[in-house]
Amino acid sequence: MYSKLVEDTTKKNIIEEVKVFTPSEHGELWQCPFCDPSKTVYKLAVPPAKETERLYYIKKMIREHVELHQRDLLSKMDYKDYDKSRAESIKRVRLWITGTIADRKLYEENPLHE
Repeated sequence: MYSKLVEDTTKKNIIEEVKVFTPSEHGELWQCPFCDPSKTVYKLAVPPAKETERLYYIKKMIREHVELHQRDLLSKMDYKDYDKSRAESIKRVRLWITGTIADRKLYEENPLHE
């Protein structure tokens, strides 16, 4: 999975959503899906769901680790590519908002008050 994610990102392909953290209620061993398997893979022992405080800290550690991978990938993209992908993201959000407004008929005059 590691090489495919890095390759897709550097080629600027659309990447599918990766479930980074979906813990079991009984606890389990979590492995980072972004770490290179030929090197040391980041692993954490996830506690059971009833240990909320420990689970909170584990989630925080996972989030920070994944953010490091995100920064690494963004640094591999040059500024022009980053700016283009950011502009495309903003465009998709605006299209979604426009579609939502049209679908829900928001901001139209109230037909009951003619």
